[in-house]
Amino acid sequence: MWFRMEELTITVFKDQLLLKLEMHRKRFVKSYDALLKAYERKAKKFQEKYGHFVEKVLTKEGLREQPIAPFRPRNRTEDYDLYIGMIKIHTEATVELTDETYRKLWMDKWQWMDGHIDNLQVYANADASVETALALYSN
Repeated sequence: MWFRMEELTITVFKDQLLLKLEMHRKRFVKSYDALLKAYERKAKKFQEKYGHFVEKVLTKEGLREQPIAPFRPRNRTEDYDLYIGMIKIHTEATVELTDETYRKLWMDKWQWMDGHIDNLQVYANADASVETALALYSN
């Protein structure tokens, strides 16, 4: 027997949703700033290592493994800003959310969030300054 699962919805107060979403945005910005600073330090080290690598290649002495450039983390604040802007101009006191939208806006479980936390973990292993930002997501 086959049946169709209906999409779940919930109605929340607009002001509560805005507070929650703005709190999530602030947490992301704080963690992204720490991640970006760690990335910039790692990128600078990469430039130095790559310069030495090229120098050795050109002089053909002591060839070693080529350094790998670090991955630049992506800033996702525009995702938060889109919904914050929409909710601010919403004319009703409540907002109806689907289960998917609830997951993103209320729970801060965006499709990209696991990747952001993975980046924090990678950088935290190499840069202690990122550990505080990673701790923001340990609930």
